[in-house]
Amino acid sequence: MPDVRVWVHLIWVTKSRVSILRKEFTRQIFDHIGENAKEKETFLYCINGYVDHVHALISLRGDQSISKVAQLLKGESSHWANEHRREDIKTQQGYYRKEPFAEEYLESLRRHGFEEEG
Repeated sequence: MPDVRVWVHLIWVTKSRVSILRKEFTRQIFDHIGENAKEKETFLYCINGYVDHVHALISLRGDQSISKVAQLLKGESSHWANEHRREDIKTQQGYYRKEPFAEEYLESLRRHGFEEEG
């Protein structure tokens, strides 16, 4: 059988377009998607995205369907992200022991140019 390659640009968004892909989490999930693609024998040429969506350029073999590969990559990455986001939420308690919410809130206001009202 000849070597057949189909290039596909997949784009998927987070549920309700929630902005979960913050800087620290993005690299982890992109690495995970890459590992998953390798396990599924799908060539992932590149992956990128923004806070609420992912772009992936993949190459399909002749025996792979676009819908099946998209389902495998997106579905598994969604499951993985949900599990790891729960862990991230659990660790927030340790963070807030260091910096109470009120202090974090005021610092955020200052960083974004809002003045404290006295």
